[in-house]
Amino acid sequence: MDDLNKLAYELNICKDIIIQTRNQKLRSTASCRLWQFKYAVITYFLGTKKQINFNGGTRSQTLMKPRRTTRKQLATVMKPRRTTRKQLATLRKKTKRKPQSTTYRRKQNNVSKRIIENMCMIIKNFLELKQNKYPELYNIVYLNIPVNTIKISSFNDIEELPINQPYYMCVYNTENQGHGSIIHYFTIIRKEDTYYLNSSYGSDDVCVPQYSTKLDIDKFNVLCNELPELTEYSKYLYTKYFLIKNLRKRYNNNNIEANKTLKHVWIPPDEGIKKEIKSLSRGYHIGIINNYQELVNKFIEDNLIYS
Repeated sequence: MDDLNKLAYELNICKDIIIQTRNQKLRSTASCRLWQFKYAVITYFLGTKKQINFNGGTRSQTLMKPRRTTRKQLATVMKPRRTTRKQLATLRKKTKRKPQSTTYRRKQNNVSKRIIENMCMIIKNFLELKQNKYPELYNIVYLNIPVNTIKISSFNDIEELPINQPYYMCVYNTENQGHGSIIHYFTIIRKEDTYYLNSSYGSDDVCVPQYSTKLDIDKFNVLCNELPELTEYSKYLYTKYFLIKNLRKRYNNNNIEANKTLKHVWIPPDEGIKKEIKSLSRGYHIGIINNYQELVNKFIEDNLIYS
């Protein structure tokens, strides 16, 4: 989870995006569909040990593997040695070498920077994606179409899936599976026998940065069963898992055009949550996008060269 949160914020250094404050960093993960894509990209890079070069363009970065320093090497570096006057004079003439520990730390920083640059390049390419190149992935993320999505009736449906992989979930309308059917994207993470729900949420009324919550299996089953009918308890669970960390946000341009006094007014978090819940309707179910990671992996690997 720590690696996920660090990388989530680091991805904000992507080209043409400058994050200046902690608040802006938080808000930058509020788009649930883009955040889910970023999560899948992070999952890929954290899981691969290969050396990677980017294909084409003016930019070519390599994902390097840091070299271990053995105890013997470290002891040799750290061990003080006497230096004669002659040796000292020679050393002054030459370029001073940095201690190995400093060099190693610098290499680690370079590796981290390259990983981030690699991920940023993938995200940049994805934001410029055309529908005809990767139609399945495009339809899921850009058009909110539940491609290859399986309805989840209870948590038993998830437990039958492979262990220790992210489960890419959504809230979608089973009666209308066309453009705009998916209204929310989230991810369930399994760590041995413990499950976490990772989600972000963005709309005209709410701005919820990504966060993870330990998943209560029984409550999740209730959400699966009662959300289609939009019961009061399902509204409570929807808020608990998807909206509870909402931040205040500005009114949108349509509201401001109708009422100029709202131009510099913030929507309080509680009010934003109430508006979002009120906008929900019946007929929505929990689903799992069955091949999402595979689609993202293919997109990444088509833009990379392995060396």
